[in-house]
Amino acid sequence: MGDIIIYAAITLLGTLSSTTCYSIAFRKALNPMLWVILGFLLGPLAILLALTIPTQTTGNRQQSSTPKSKEQRSNPSIKS
Repeated sequence: MGDIIIYAAITLLGTLSSTTCYSIAFRKALNPMLWVILGFLLGPLAILLALTIPTQTTGNRQQSSTPKSKEQRSNPSIKS
């Protein structure tokens, strides 16, 4: 009976860590699936690692969600 409780606690900790790592990775534009795996395997240590990695600035997640007009695309000095 004691073994089942230990395995359940480890599984719950891994699941919570995976979910937290996914959320952090998504907000920082990192690879969320990689961090889900790391969260499950490393537990709270992966959360600390995810928090210390800087946010990625490249990619579509950091760009504005409002579409630019044709005039704004041709003349970058025009602000939206």
